[in-house]
Amino acid sequence: MVYNGVAAHRFVASLTGASNSAAELSPVNAGLTLKKGNTYYALYPYDESARWSGTSVTFTLPSLQNPVAGTFSYNPSVAYTTSSDMAFRNVCALVEFSVSSDNVSKIVFEGGGNEDVAGKIRVDCKTYPPTAEVVTGAKSVTVEGSFVPD
Repeated sequence: MVYNGVAAHRFVASLTGASNSAAELSPVNAGLTLKKGNTYYALYPYDESARWSGTSVTFTLPSLQNPVAGTFSYNPSVAYTTSSDMAFRNVCALVEFSVSSDNVSKIVFEGGGNEDVAGKIRVDCKTYPPTAEVVTGAKSVTVEGSFVPD
């Protein structure tokens, strides 16, 4: 999701380069382009319910998530640029795990100090590093669904 100060637009990322360390953003709606000299803010992944205000975006980090083998199913990141290049920065920590059995259907993560680990958050895309401000928090994240061993 790329925000130009007026409206948010959906873009799709395609990996480029030999190392897949960069992605090219293509607009879902034809005719939208990132122009050097303009200011843009971005949120990954696209979130239709996200709300922008100035340089900040408010969105929900879900407390209920589905497992997606081999990927990070939800990794919120933000970016800011005045050119056509963006560097996305993670908003929160990532947790990678594997299961050793096919009878696992749910895993619950909680903070060690009773802190919020999900919920509605606000992030200023222009600050570095990005800092999440909790608007409405959740004390746990539940990953529930079909898990694939290893």
